[in-house]
Amino acid sequence: LNSRPSSLTMWLQNRRYNVYPQLPPSFSTQFLAWWNALQPVWRRSEMGDLPTANYSHSLNKALWKGGQNGLITVLIGLMWWGQGTLSDEECTLWKATVADVHACIRTLLPSLTVNQ
Repeated sequence: LNSRPSSLTMWLQNRRYNVYPQLPPSFSTQFLAWWNALQPVWRRSEMGDLPTANYSHSLNKALWKGGQNGLITVLIGLMWWGQGTLSDEECTLWKATVADVHACIRTLLPSLTVNQ
């Protein structure tokens, strides 16, 4: 997706996975725009806001992905964001985003099947 934060895009393209980038001040805004873009239409919100806290519908098709727009990349972005020096407001937003991603992952878990 075009809305993935540029820092994540460069990191994925460079394939130097042990080198973490310097995040721009706009990383949180970029991350939230991307997280919203990954959501199904009924969960998206305005630019800069968290998606609607609606976990009752299936999120499988929208979020259960691998690759450069998959959940692992989302978790890496969250980790980077949380390791930065955050203002109180930014820390509150980061924690709310972590809670939202966690709720989405919990919604996905029942759909997993184990190959026997």
